[in-house]
Amino acid sequence: MLCSHCGNELVNPQARFCGRCGQPLAPSHSVTRVHPASDAKTDSGSRPWLVAAAGILAIVGLFVYFTRPGPCDSIFEQTAPRLDTTLHFLKTNGEMVIGRDKIQDLAESSQRMGILCKTCCIAQQSGKINASQFQDCLNTTKSYQTQVLQVASSVEAANTARQKGQDQVASEKIEQATVAASAAAGSVRKLGDTVAAISEASPSAISGGTGREQEPNDSIPQANSIAMGVTVAGEISKPDDNDYFRLHYDSKLRDIVLVRLENTSTTLMPKLTLYNSNKSQTQSTYDTTSGASLEFKFVAEPGDDYYLEVSPFSASAGSYKLSVLPQKAFDHYEPNDDALSAAPLSVGQSVTANIMDSKDVDWYRLSAIGKSLTVSLDNQSATLRPSVSAFDSNRSQIGSQHYDSTPGANLKFVLSTDPGKSYYLKVEGFSESTGTYSLSMQ
Repeated sequence: MLCSHCGNELVNPQARFCGRCGQPLAPSHSVTRVHPASDAKTDSGSRPWLVAAAGILAIVGLFVYFTRPGPCDSIFEQTAPRLDTTLHFLKTNGEMVIGRDKIQDLAESSQRMGILCKTCCIAQQSGKINASQFQDCLNTTKSYQTQVLQVASSVEAANTARQKGQDQVASEKIEQATVAASAAAGSVRKLGDTVAAISEASPSAISGGTGREQEPNDSIPQANSIAMGVTVAGEISKPDDNDYFRLHYDSKLRDIVLVRLENTSTTLMPKLTLYNSNKSQTQSTYDTTSGASLEFKFVAEPGDDYYLEVSPFSASAGSYKLSVLPQKAFDHYEPNDDALSAAPLSVGQSVTANIMDSKDVDWYRLSAIGKSLTVSLDNQSATLRPSVSAFDSNRSQIGSQHYDSTPGANLKFVLSTDPGKSYYLKVEGFSESTGTYSLSMQ
C-alpha cells in the first residue's frame, strides 16, 4: 500500500496518516461479492426475521460509524509506536538508575506529548496550520521517541555495567540517560510552545487576514492595535496626518520582526518610525519617491509593546498597507541564552543553530565520556565570526575564549575532560556578528 500524496510505502495498512509527509490516508475498503445460488429455496415465513435482522445490522453499522475513532485519535501511536514498550521497560528497570521522579516525568510527558500531537493533527485538519507545520509537529514527536529510546538504552547499559562491576562505565551511562531525559523534556516544551502559538493566534493572524485603520489614531495613546501576521489598510489623508499602531509581542522567544509598508498610491512619500515600550524612538526610515514602499526589521522581546508610526514625508498623502511579519529566526534550541537554560547535547551529536543578533548567545551542556573532547564549529554563513568558550561543571571558564575574527571562519579545539563530568559550551558572535553554524563534539 502506497501513500497517494508522496508515494511512501506504508508498513501498517491500518495507518491513518503517512509517516513521511503527515498527510491523512484514504481508508481502505474490502468488498465481498455475494453470488446468488441458482437452487436457493425461498421461505416466505422467514422474511420478517430477515427484515428485523437487516434493521438491527443497519443500527449497529450506524453506531459503529458514528462512534468510530477520529482520524487524529491514533496519530501519536502511529508517529511514536515504540513508546509504550519503552516506558514499561523504564518503569521496571530505570528507577534505580535515574530515579523515580524522572521515570514519572517521562510517563507524564508521554501523555502530554500524545495530547499535543493530536492537537496539531486537529489544527492541520481544520486548516489552522499547513502541511509543513504539521510535519514539524510530527518530527518533534519522533525526536521525543528517539530521546526516550536513548534513555532506555543508557539505563540498560548502566544496569549491565553495574552487574559487571564497571562503576565508571555505569556512571557514564547514567549521565547519558539523564541528558537524554532532559532532551525529551525539551521536545515536550517545544511542541507545547507550538501548540500554544496555534491556540493563541487569532483566525486573521493565522490566515494572514486584513484589517482597516480606525481614526482617530494620530498619537501613541490613540494607537490602533495590530496583530502579528495581519495586514492593515490605512491612509494618510492630508499632509499633517499621522497613523499610530501598537504591537504587543506575546511570543515566548525573541524574534526578528519584519515591518513592511506597501504603498498603494502614487502620491505618498512614506516614513516609518518605530518606538519601544517606553515610547522612545528606536528606528526610522523614509523614501522621498512618491509611491515608494518601505520595510525594516527589528528584534522583538517577549512581552513587550512596540509602536509604529506611519507619516508623510514632505507634505504628501496617499493610501498604504502595513504588515508586521514574524521571521521565526530563532533556532530549535532556544531559549538557551545562559548556563541555567543550556540545551543538552551528547558526545557524537551534531546540531545546527544560529546566532540571530548581537544579543543572542547559545549555551550547551554535555557529559564527557573520555579524557578529551574535540569541539568543532563549522560555519554555515559568510557573516558569523565564531567564538566558543568552555566551562566546567561549576560553570567556571576553562582557559581562554576560542574565536576567529574572519567572517565565515570555522573553529576547532581540544578540551581536556574527566569522564562522567558535565561541561558547558557557549557560542556567540565575535564583534556582534551573526549567522548559522553547525556544532559537533567528538
